Amino acid sequence: MWIALIAVIFSSLLVNAGMNLAVAAPKARIYLDPSRLPEKPGTLGHVGDEYTLAVNIDNVENAWAVQFTVKHIPFVSVLVASYFREGDFLSEGGTWPTAFYATPNIFEGTVTFVIMRLGPYGSPGVSGSGTLATLKLSVIEVGEGPLDVINTILIAPPPGPGQVIPIPHETAGGYYYGSYARLLRVNLPDGRKVTAGTTFPISTKVKNEGDVPMNVTVGLRIQRAEDGRTNEIRPGQTYAGGGLGEPRPFEYLYVDEFNELYYEWNNPPENLFGEPDDNYIEGDTHAAWACFYSFEDITLAGREIADIWVEGYTQYPNGASENLDIDLYGFSSINSFVWWGSCYGSADWGWHGTRWIDGESVFQQMPELADETELNNCELLLYDYYGIAPDVMRVDSMRLKVEFSGITPVVYLTWELQPGEERELPDIVWISNEDHIGSYSVVANIEYSSEFIKWNNWGSEEKDLFFWIVP
Repeated sequence: MWIALIAVIFSSLLVNAGMNLAVAAPKARIYLDPSRLPEKPGTLGHVGDEYTLAVNIDNVENAWAVQFTVKHIPFVSVLVASYFREGDFLSEGGTWPTAFYATPNIFEGTVTFVIMRLGPYGSPGVSGSGTLATLKLSVIEVGEGPLDVINTILIAPPPGPGQVIPIPHETAGGYYYGSYARLLRVNLPDGRKVTAGTTFPISTKVKNEGDVPMNVTVGLRIQRAEDGRTNEIRPGQTYAGGGLGEPRPFEYLYVDEFNELYYEWNNPPENLFGEPDDNYIEGDTHAAWACFYSFEDITLAGREIADIWVEGYTQYPNGASENLDIDLYGFSSINSFVWWGSCYGSADWGWHGTRWIDGESVFQQMPELADETELNNCELLLYDYYGIAPDVMRVDSMRLKVEFSGITPVVYLTWELQPGEERELPDIVWISNEDHIGSYSVVANIEYSSEFIKWNNWGSEEKDLFFWIVP
């Protein structure tokens, strides 16, 4: 609140300054001391180091109040500022009363200071050089970046209400030098044109520019110009399709085998095989079982399963009802009689999922189906819950909708680099298809960390590239 109030006062004074505006060439200077952290040339800061940074003023005449902001690396990512103290310049060593305010913003990486001499209009200012304020900077992660003093206001004693004499001045910042990693290059396909259906690599090379080990990865933010499809891909991952917020790529697996243990429904059990074909099984007796069915085999070929849903092509000839259910139970080598929910029907044939299961998928209930062998060997039991003639239930087809992660592995990898080490990271592999045709822009940034507090990219310039996937 004090910062906001004083800013308003300063703004009002400056607006009303009029002819009182000083016209002399700037000679006063507000600067950071030291201008280099750590001070010794060629050295780097390390996690755990603490530095005292002074904001000094030089060669000023008749100063009465000052406001300034010290800016460092934001987002609590490399440095944390604390221990804000007033210097002795405006108070003349404590002999003149002053007001001192310091307001930090750790996410913006700023500390705003306001210092004012107190007294009636016409009170004298102070001249010369000295320290306005000090603060402590603590190093919490690897990285480096500038230290600036910005948004400075320096004024002489106001002669009266609504009047002020701004003092022209210059500013000078500094720089914190720490260990960082750099993205050396990103290699896209030769010619940057790829024919749809081609599997192609994107390679990256990085370097540890510091004197401590650190873990690194590279984030490629890729956007298609035609529709804004966006993805973030990293070394060691494979991209198969889709984008952030888009439906996942998927594959249907239909029932294709019956391993009879019990079969108490009407019509041949094989009527459930394959896609809908007007041949169905029918339940007309409460508690009738049909088991066991299995589904078509799948080859994951490096794909990772993100989710699995079960769907039935069903009909209740007498119309939809909450009184009868096609209960589904799954079996694997790990779990038996796992309820997948209740499929249902309406007067018209159609695909239906499950109810009474609070939106849970087959995959949530049986996570072991992420394994290709477990999925290929899983079995299904259909149970007639109160489907009693004439309120019968019919099932023409059952299928699993297997959804894949567009990018795998989902949890990306990182690599440890020793001081000074350069390394080619594993390729990104893009499995392209017709759905990928378009023009792509790429923004690539390295991400590094030593303490796993924050992944940073300070000190390394991003790389902007583009490529096309064509028919």
